[in-house]
Amino acid sequence: MNNVIKKGHAEKVPQDQLKQKEGKVDGLNSLHSVKSTPNRFRKTSQGRSWNTGNGSPDAICFTVDQPGVVLVGFCMYGGGGLHEFELEVLADDMEHLCDSAHTHRWTSLELVKGTYTTDDSPSDIAEIRLDKAMPLKEKVKYAVRFHNYGSRTANGDGGMTTVQCSDGVAFSFSTCTLSSNGTNQTRGQIPQILYYRSEYDGELQAQLLSKANEEDKNCSRALSVVSAVVRAAKDLLHRAFVVDAEDIPELLSSSSLFSMMLPLILAYISPVAASIPKAAVEVFGLVQELLPAVSALNQKYAPPAFNPNQSTDSTTGNQPEQGLLACTTSSHYSVIESEHPYKQAGVTQYKVSFPDCVRWITIEFDPQCVFSLLTPTERLD
Repeated sequence: MNNVIKKGHAEKVPQDQLKQKEGKVDGLNSLHSVKSTPNRFRKTSQGRSWNTGNGSPDAICFTVDQPGVVLVGFCMYGGGGLHEFELEVLADDMEHLCDSAHTHRWTSLELVKGTYTTDDSPSDIAEIRLDKAMPLKEKVKYAVRFHNYGSRTANGDGGMTTVQCSDGVAFSFSTCTLSSNGTNQTRGQIPQILYYRSEYDGELQAQLLSKANEEDKNCSRALSVVSAVVRAAKDLLHRAFVVDAEDIPELLSSSSLFSMMLPLILAYISPVAASIPKAAVEVFGLVQELLPAVSALNQKYAPPAFNPNQSTDSTTGNQPEQGLLACTTSSHYSVIESEHPYKQAGVTQYKVSFPDCVRWITIEFDPQCVFSLLTPTERLD
């Protein structure tokens, strides 16, 4: 597991050619910032009148005139609320140009599904990113097919055949036979394309993308392992909750799943979550799934509420010895109050002893105590 996560987190391209770039090349992070083409429509409709057709496909063909262009995603019109979508990128299959069956003309390259909203966008346009970047070949015809299952959206009119980007790249658009919901060269959906330029040659660029995509796959594999362990732990906690037995906390705390595997696996996935936002969201979701089951068991086997006016002996005297050994949050308290006022140039020492079953302690200073004004490090010193 450790090797899988480390590989997904830190694998580099082991080529001398990459080392000559002085460390600037590292998967997708090495490539230039994402750009968007100018809007291919001269104007956008004032109202949200475009019928999505409950998933009927809108599509457009496009080509690029220069090498080194890497496709990242597309911009889409939206309307009110949440839109469920399916987006597919296809390439023209030159071997079947003479084939009358359109189903054999296109080769699917990438397919993404999800939801988007334009509620926070004044232009009613949202960005939809591909799961992995895709290098485009110059003068090869590509198509993007978009299924929108949401409400009515805005749309563009007065479409242009070619748009010139600020970096000199030109994208050309043409009507696509895959479109059956009205989008074409002059009006409809898919106003902009998201891309970046790569300064590297085609072979090296493909190698970089391959390595980056492999890192994504390794990250997904690691997250799958973490997900399986967390869900197994959650299932076991739910089963333990419905069993009425005093030794349940002891059994769970002595289990290798909870004492070793779960803590280690969450520790190893932390660097991945810290560097990859998408992984962080999934890890936080798994922790969120686990917490209610942990909280429910803690409440079920919680010790009696602490009464500050009650002595430590009486607080713990009614606790069975077995319960004290099993529970790591047992009620052992000690309230220490120093003499007031403090003696000048004096040092006072108090010694507090707890039973061997206590594994960890916390110290809380009263707000009126001088130590509460110090930093945590100064308090420990």
